Amino acid sequence: MTAKHDLGRLSSGSPYLVAAPALPGVPGYRALSVEETELGQEDMAELLLRAQRLARAIAQEELGDPQCYTLLMNGSRTRRRPWLHIHIIPASSVRAKRFALCCFMLKHLLCPLSRVLALLAGSKSDQPCRR
Repeated sequence: MTAKHDLGRLSSGSPYLVAAPALPGVPGYRALSVEETELGQEDMAELLLRAQRLARAIAQEELGDPQCYTLLMNGSRTRRRPWLHIHIIPASSVRAKRFALCCFMLKHLLCPLSRVLALLAGSKSDQPCRR
């Protein structure tokens, strides 16, 4: 399930959100986004700075080291969704980062598989990777 929280507004007034979708193999994964499709360069830079600050806080809280994170941001032509979003992946080591990125690349296979496994195991949650 995806938890969304309104974190605030950029200097321009555009609201931004953080989502915490369940992604098998990637504990602590978050996505910071602005739902507007057209953002200026200043808004993009500000969102990236906020993502970095959030990533450092998450890494400190979850891993005990503010330097244990990876940020992923796609340009407008390589995004699956039209709005700007930044992926925050906490990782305690290079190996953990590589594993998380593999899981991230395979999420369209892992999420349905985890849903099926949850149903077979009798779990009450049948949508662990809901967007």
